[in-house]
Amino acid sequence: FVAGQIDEDPVDARIEFHPQNKDKFTITEEKAGLHLDTARLMEELEAAFAAGDYVEMDLKPETVLPKVKAEELRLQTEKIALFDTEVTGSESRKDNVFHAAAQFDGMVVKPGEVVSFNQTTGERTAANGYQKAPVIMADKSMQDDLGGGVCQTSTTVYNAVARAGLKIEERWHHSFPSSYVKIGHDATVNWPNVDFRFSNDKDAPVYLHTYRSGNRLVVELYGKADGEYDEVKLESDLY
Repeated sequence: FVAGQIDEDPVDARIEFHPQNKDKFTITEEKAGLHLDTARLMEELEAAFAAGDYVEMDLKPETVLPKVKAEELRLQTEKIALFDTEVTGSESRKDNVFHAAAQFDGMVVKPGEVVSFNQTTGERTAANGYQKAPVIMADKSMQDDLGGGVCQTSTTVYNAVARAGLKIEERWHHSFPSSYVKIGHDATVNWPNVDFRFSNDKDAPVYLHTYRSGNRLVVELYGKADGEYDEVKLESDLY
């Protein structure tokens, strides 16, 4: 009965991600708990009774530390990468690019988690919010099809993810260079077989914020900065 009044579970610190706010993160402080070791107290009391001793005991509960602390969470809120591209073409193409990117906004990628571009953005159908715009076909011709332009979204996300030092699981290049990034820095996609996938091989979550700034698509990644390097740069070799 006494232990039930004294015992209090520890509370881990919590982090909330608000990608649209100026202050992107809210962190709630941890709280230590209390635990009264009743088994040890009973042993001491029984020993005292057996010896015929009179004993007075102070009930001193032990402090139970939480597993997650606020100071650890604050280390996960650094901006670790940013990449943006200018979105051109028809309004339907622009809408496709920004619509696909919006599916990543607010995403939290846990350690070990794999992210698929196709699974995140969905099949390119009108029901999923995609419009017809120019697409590179198998014969390398440009024809209007649903979801035209989403390769610019996958490319922009790829460049941000690569600069954050995350592991690239799957990535394909276009059949000819893209106008919105340097040659070799693109990541084409095509539902359902050609995908762009990356994973979080870090020891802390990674947070994504995607947004439109004028006609530019911006992708930001937040997380725990890697102390082994300052930045990641991409280079391409032509053969």
